Amino acid sequence: MNTDTMTQTSPAPVEPLKPWLNAAYGRITSLTGKYHNLQFRESGEGRANQIAGWLAGLVHGGRRDLAEKVAADITAQFEYLNGYGGDIQDLTYQDGSPVLKVPRYIVELGDDGTFGGFALRWYRAVREGSEQDGDRTEYLRTRWDDLMIHRRWGPQGVEPREIVTHFFAPVMNGGLLYHGPGGGETFSVAIGDTRFWSIHT
Repeated sequence: MNTDTMTQTSPAPVEPLKPWLNAAYGRITSLTGKYHNLQFRESGEGRANQIAGWLAGLVHGGRRDLAEKVAADITAQFEYLNGYGGDIQDLTYQDGSPVLKVPRYIVELGDDGTFGGFALRWYRAVREGSEQDGDRTEYLRTRWDDLMIHRRWGPQGVEPREIVTHFFAPVMNGGLLYHGPGGGETFSVAIGDTRFWSIHT
């Protein structure tokens, strides 16, 4: 209780709960936008919104302890998927200098129709003009139906500056499924110690 204003106060949100509560009171893109190698479809952002609202409800209902555990688990899953496969190593420009920061995969998240559950699709980086660069019909696209393109410029001082372009081709599907309290049936098998979410392929 704040005695100066006589208003009820609650403790500050604990990381990683804070971004979820910020999203619940603001825009979900404040949360989803920080994961550069995750592509959220509108339905995936809708599912993330559902989780943000649920976490806010847990806090309002006096279950901050549970909300913190749930937020930590889903955040850890997002971070794992965001870094899945790391960056491509040993890429070079024609002059032999390294091409840096090209993600090996981008993971697309949609809604799978279960409580807290996401449909996943992994896309692998394919260098433009390489042997793997083929029919681009199924390549990853943005929300506006443009091809997802990742470009890197060659070093300054080398003329002409080379541009290395990657597209993203589909490689596998799966789900990020919630198994915790109130989750209902997901028709999946979780092996090992699953607290709240697990990734299925």
